[in-house]
Amino acid sequence: MHAAEAAPEPHTFAATASPLVDPQPFAHAGEVLLFQALLDEAERIRASLAALATRQRQVFDAHPSCADSFSESSAQVLFEIAAALESGREPREAARTWAPLEACAKELPHAAIVDAFLGQLRAAWRTAGVMTGDAGAPAARTRLPPLRRRPPVRDALTTLRANLTLRSTACRHALRLAVTVAIAAAIYRLLHLSRGYWIPMTACWS
Repeated sequence: MHAAEAAPEPHTFAATASPLVDPQPFAHAGEVLLFQALLDEAERIRASLAALATRQRQVFDAHPSCADSFSESSAQVLFEIAAALESGREPREAARTWAPLEACAKELPHAAIVDAFLGQLRAAWRTAGVMTGDAGAPAARTRLPPLRRRPPVRDALTTLRANLTLRSTACRHALRLAVTVAIAAAIYRLLHLSRGYWIPMTACWS
């Protein structure tokens, strides 16, 4: 983490079409949703990295060795997720990766941003694991991979806390959707429109 590094640009994800808009997807509906979930998580990770980049000098000055370790371990996690998706396998922790991340997260300033980023990394790791499954299993070609065990409570709470903030894209979208549906429902009830329930339904799909 050095001062010369810049925040990741948003144009990469802005130019990426959603898997949900593919008119003829080859994947099953559940697999398409997993791709969409991973794309959404990638955008949240990009936003957190951008937030960290704006504070990188403060983070580095507070704990240089930990800042470097946190950056290197985060990169290892992201590279492993990418390698797992390309190879059609689950992400694997070849060396101690998560332990240094969690230890350094406690030492670095801007805990809210750091914790949010860590929760998003865990969510992307789990999503990639569900998406790829065990490519070496004999039955992998004929049936969907079994559901993974529920994530540890600590990971689940970290992910939840990471998204219960206005810095989270998911949180902002949920708030916008709630307000839009509430306004749409109020309009059709106040105007006593016949079959007015289509107004909030249309708002949800817009």
